[in-house]
Amino acid sequence: MKKIPIISSLIVILGIVIYVIIDLNVHTHDKAKTYSYDEEYHWYECKLDCGEKVDKAKHRWDKGTVTKEPTVSSDGVRTFQCEDCGKIKRAVELFANQDKRWESAFDGNNFLNVSAVLTETYKQEGSEFKREFSIWANGSTVYITIVEYEDGVEKGYTAKYQEGNYLWNFTSRDQKIENAQMSSAEPTSAANILKDEGLNFGDKYSSFIYNESNNCYEASNLLINGRGLTQVSVKLSGDKIMEITAVDIVPGSNDVEHTVTITFSDYGKTTPNPPSVNDK
Repeated sequence: MKKIPIISSLIVILGIVIYVIIDLNVHTHDKAKTYSYDEEYHWYECKLDCGEKVDKAKHRWDKGTVTKEPTVSSDGVRTFQCEDCGKIKRAVELFANQDKRWESAFDGNNFLNVSAVLTETYKQEGSEFKREFSIWANGSTVYITIVEYEDGVEKGYTAKYQEGNYLWNFTSRDQKIENAQMSSAEPTSAANILKDEGLNFGDKYSSFIYNESNNCYEASNLLINGRGLTQVSVKLSGDKIMEITAVDIVPGSNDVEHTVTITFSDYGKTTPNPPSVNDK
């Protein structure tokens, strides 16, 4: 009869031991809703104060954005963000390397896959004639639409679609590629269009001065391929061109102002899309 209490006590003690073991080894984490992080890792804290760093992983940094352009007197800054936890880090962009950055921005390989809008205007005696080129380029495939305006009224529309040496010319918006005039032509690219417009300043870095208040590089009285540009501005983001504006006076005229502005976007994302593809 005296052995029963001893056995009962052992059972109770054993139960307590098992409970403690289970509690220590089968702890269910109650994760915080937001990440904690240091310079290299991010994780979720357990709200039960167990000290465990749940789902710990290294940061995945994006490609970064230039948040402060460099000047002759101060360094620029590129800001990176972790794609998972949102942590921010910053890296200095040294002004000493800006000539290389400039050359890279005008490298033709940058324009193999890009969208751009080129606007060309002529102004004289209160009247304005404008042409707007919309460009979609992907390697040797380039699609361009050209709309012409006179004093704000559309006067003409043409388009060109080129794949390598094959060129299709459109004369209306609803014309299908199978009905467009097809011919052969030398391969073109967005870089060639930039060059044809006299806007390739890759070797002219020393002619430009950075204007911190306007966040752009500027030059005056620049001679390009025999064409005198009275004023030029170039805006960069990292090593990519965002916008170029050039102003000149039409040769043989003293009062016709000619302005060309080209804005780039969608680097690396463009797919040329001619009319017959649009309708599929």
